[in-house]
Amino acid sequence: MAFDLTTPEGTIAYLESTPFAATSAKTVSGGSSGHIYRVQLKTPTSDGATSAIIKHVKDLAWENYSLSADRIGFEAEALEILAQSPFIDATTSTVLVPKVLHYDSKEHALLIEDLGEIPTVKQYTSSTSDHAAEIGSALGTFLAKFHAWSQTQPQLIEKFHANSLGRSYSADFYFGQLEKPGKHLAGLDNHLDRIRPIALKHRQKVLEINEVLTIGDFWTGNVLVKAPKNENEKLRLYVIDLELIRPGPAYFDLGQFSGELYSIARFKNKEGGLALLSSFLAAYHTERPGSVEAGDVAVRLGSHLITVTPFVKWSEDKEKILRVATEGAEMIVRGGEQDKAWLQESVVRELAI
Repeated sequence: MAFDLTTPEGTIAYLESTPFAATSAKTVSGGSSGHIYRVQLKTPTSDGATSAIIKHVKDLAWENYSLSADRIGFEAEALEILAQSPFIDATTSTVLVPKVLHYDSKEHALLIEDLGEIPTVKQYTSSTSDHAAEIGSALGTFLAKFHAWSQTQPQLIEKFHANSLGRSYSADFYFGQLEKPGKHLAGLDNHLDRIRPIALKHRQKVLEINEVLTIGDFWTGNVLVKAPKNENEKLRLYVIDLELIRPGPAYFDLGQFSGELYSIARFKNKEGGLALLSSFLAAYHTERPGSVEAGDVAVRLGSHLITVTPFVKWSEDKEKILRVATEGAEMIVRGGEQDKAWLQESVVRELAI
């Protein structure tokens, strides 16, 4: 029987064929490459949960980019592996991942625990500076431990090497676009000649380097924040959406998350964004001192400010958007040159010690 998991009705019909039959399905915002629903279960799970989240994806192709529906399988496996890793403990860890309830490779469907309607880091830190340093420190430590642990797991590097479309997508989207004129470089003509060779070099790094397992899409919209309501509760952070996990250079994850935090600081909450960014990079450096070049992180951060920040409606102020993109171009150039004096005064200075 064929199911249409692109609609709530089709999703409910599909779940009838699983141990997780549901009475309703409601679209959850935040997904851009698939369909996500919160479903109310007819029978609670073994943990007593009465709802769950289901994700469904298809092969995607747009402009010069493509992604395979198999990416949901990589996510399912990554969530299972991380949940059992030595640096995540369901009781004591600040950073966690949602529990996998069901995965269907044929339908490209993944059912995970419902963490509730809690904000992402982007939503949370855009409106408050509460817990900013604590969030940054926890995520920096988590990412460093994940990267370091993955280097001791060659079988996992090999396993996720199969996510080749995820790798090529990232290389082309974040660096390939910088090699040629286009909408992302509008207004940056004076920087093009210096940006292009650096972008080409880093595109190849993403395609070829197998240094660590990278989360691959580690940004502030893919981390949920459950803030403590009182002194007896603990801050909890949940990393979600691991569809692009694959081998690569460690600086890719660092630079992507840093680019998002810098955008928060420039457009929404300067104090909270910068506090989170500083503590994030400092914690990573403390856990893995000297493991990444500050210049490489600056290049990745800068590419984010050009390829992503102008197009996600951080602001209607086009002049400010161009100024931030121009800052990104400067980061790419200075980082590409490994300008130590500049790096030691920059937003990635915690890595340039």
